[in-house]
Amino acid sequence: MFKRTFYTVALFVGVAACAATNEPETDTEDAAPDSTESDAVADAVEDSADAETDLDTEPDPASDADADADADADAELDVEPDVQPDAPQPDVEPDFPFDCEVVGDECDSSAIYCVEGENTVGFCSRCGDILRTEACEAAEVCEVTEGAGRCRPCEGDECPVLDGCEANERTCLDYNTVQICGSDGRIDSVADCAAGRRCFRGSCGNAGAATGDACDQNINDVDGCNGHTCLCGSDFSPEVDAAALCAGPAFAEGYCTTNNCEMNGCDYGDETCANFGLSGMFGAGSYCVLTSGCSVRDRSCGGSFECAELPGRTIGGLLEWEWGCWVDGLNTIGDACSADVDCLGGDCRTANVGGATTSYCAAPCGDEGTCPSHSTCVEDPDGSGFVCLANSSSADCPRLDTEPLNISPTPPLNRYGAGSQTVCYFAR
Repeated sequence: MFKRTFYTVALFVGVAACAATNEPETDTEDAAPDSTESDAVADAVEDSADAETDLDTEPDPASDADADADADADAELDVEPDVQPDAPQPDVEPDFPFDCEVVGDECDSSAIYCVEGENTVGFCSRCGDILRTEACEAAEVCEVTEGAGRCRPCEGDECPVLDGCEANERTCLDYNTVQICGSDGRIDSVADCAAGRRCFRGSCGNAGAATGDACDQNINDVDGCNGHTCLCGSDFSPEVDAAALCAGPAFAEGYCTTNNCEMNGCDYGDETCANFGLSGMFGAGSYCVLTSGCSVRDRSCGGSFECAELPGRTIGGLLEWEWGCWVDGLNTIGDACSADVDCLGGDCRTANVGGATTSYCAAPCGDEGTCPSHSTCVEDPDGSGFVCLANSSSADCPRLDTEPLNISPTPPLNRYGAGSQTVCYFAR
C-alpha cells in the first residue's frame, strides 16, 4: 500500500515539477498564484506524510517481506563467491594426494630416491607407498642428483667388492656382457660385446652358428658355434665319457650350445641355461637350450626333441625350472626311475607298496629352489625338509591308471610358504 501511495505522490510531484519547468519565465511578482494547483500539491504532500505516519505506526507485513526479499537479493548480488561450484579448479599439486584413502609413510609422495642400505633406486607413489625398486648394475652406485635418485658408474673405493672376484679377472655377466675385476677385488668395468660378437670366458669372440644349429667343431669360421661349444662335435670333450650322450639321433649332427652357461651366460631372449648338476646327466654340465615357445610337457618341438621343464641354476642363485626343447626320455617329478641319475631333480625314491616295489622322481625345493609347474613344494613325508611332488587333481594322479596301489593321492601336505596341497606319492 505504501509503495503505491509513494509512487503516486512522486509521479504527481514529478509531473508538476516538469510542468513548472516547461512554463515560460514570468515575473513572480506579476504572476498570480494558481491556488487550485497549489492546493493539490499541498494535499499530496499531506497524504504522503500521513502514509509515512501509518508506516511507522502500523507496518504492513507484506511490505516488510518484500523489503527483506529485496535486501537478500541485493546481498547475494553484492557478495561474489571466490570460486564458482562448476568452475575448473587450478592445476596445483595438493600437499598430499587428494585421491588417497590412506597416505602411507613408506616414502615421500612421488619421490625417486636411493633405498637406504641398498644400491637400489626406489619409486614412490603419490600415496606414499613404494611402487617398485630397480637395482643398480654391479659397477654402478645410487646417488641423489637434483632431488632424484639415479644409478651412475661407480668410481674407486665406492665400487662394490665382489665375493670371488679375483684381481684382474674377466668374466661374462651374461650372453654378451664382459665384467673386469680390478687389482683390488673391485669391479673395474662392465662392457657389452659389439654386434655379431658374444662373451665367452671373459672375452668377446666372433659369433658363429646359433644355439641348436647343426655343427662339427666348437670354433670355426664356417661350422663353429657362437657359444663356442659343438655338443657331440669332432672336438667335443666333456668331463665324462660322451658316448651315451651322443649316441641318440638328437645329437648325431652336433648341437651348437654354450657349455658351463651358468658362468658364460646365454641369450635369454630365446634360450635357457639347463643345469644337470643335480642329476649328473650329460656329464653334470650346464648347456644353453632353445626354449622354442614350449609350454606343454612332452610336446614335440622338432626332430627328436620335446618340451620339458629343465632345472636351471646360476652361480649363487636358486634352482629354477624353465621350459626348454631338449631330448626326450627325461624323467621329471613323479616319473618312475631306477637311479638318481635318471631324474632331472636328482632324487629317485623307491618303496614297497602293496607288495610291489615302485619308484618316484623328486627334487629338493623350498630354500633350495622352485618346482616344475605340474608339482608343488611340500613338506617331505619323511620329515627331512621340503620336496617337489606331483600335484593330484581330485582323486587322479599321473600314474594312477598304471599303478593304482603304488601311487595315490596323499592327505594334504603343508606347502612351502603357506597353505596345503594334495599331491601324488607312495600311498594306498
